[in-house]
Amino acid sequence: MTTRRTPVRRWADPSEFREIGAFLADPSQTFHTGQQVCLDGGYTIF
Repeated sequence: MTTRRTPVRRWADPSEFREIGAFLADPSQTFHTGQQVCLDGGYTIF
Protein backbone atom coordinates (compact mmCIF):
# COMPACT_ATOMS: atom_id res chain seq x y z
CA MET A 1 0.00 0.00 0.00
CA THR A 2 1.35 3.40 -0.87
CA THR A 3 0.50 6.72 0.68
CA ARG A 4 -0.79 8.10 -2.62
CA ARG A 5 -3.60 5.50 -2.55
CA THR A 6 -4.88 6.61 0.85
CA PRO A 7 -7.05 9.72 1.23
CA VAL A 8 -4.94 11.13 4.09
CA ARG A 9 -1.73 10.78 2.00
CA ARG A 10 0.52 9.70 4.87
CA TRP A 11 1.51 6.77 7.05
CA ALA A 12 -0.03 6.47 10.49
CA ASP A 13 1.80 7.77 13.51
CA PRO A 14 2.12 5.15 16.30
CA SER A 15 0.40 7.53 18.71
CA GLU A 16 -2.78 7.24 16.64
CA PHE A 17 -2.96 3.52 17.38
CA ARG A 18 -2.14 4.08 21.03
CA GLU A 19 -4.93 6.63 21.42
CA ILE A 20 -7.70 4.42 20.00
CA GLY A 21 -6.41 1.49 22.06
CA ALA A 22 -6.48 3.57 25.21
CA PHE A 23 -10.00 4.76 24.41
CA LEU A 24 -11.35 1.24 23.87
CA ALA A 25 -9.62 -0.08 27.00
CA ASP A 26 -10.76 2.80 29.22
CA PRO A 27 -12.91 1.49 32.09
CA SER A 28 -15.32 4.40 31.64
CA GLN A 29 -16.30 3.04 28.20
CA THR A 30 -18.72 0.49 29.66
CA PHE A 31 -21.05 0.25 26.66
CA HIS A 32 -18.40 -1.20 24.33
CA THR A 33 -18.65 -4.98 24.24
CA GLY A 34 -16.30 -5.41 21.31
CA GLN A 35 -15.35 -3.33 18.34
CA GLN A 36 -13.35 -3.67 15.17
CA VAL A 37 -11.64 -0.40 14.30
CA CYS A 38 -10.14 0.11 10.87
CA LEU A 39 -7.11 2.41 11.04
CA ASP A 40 -6.03 2.66 7.41
CA GLY A 41 -6.17 6.34 6.53
CA GLY A 42 -9.33 5.86 4.49
CA TYR A 43 -7.85 3.16 2.21
CA THR A 44 -10.90 0.90 2.52
CA ILE A 45 -13.30 3.50 1.09
CA PHE A 46 -11.92 2.78 -2.36
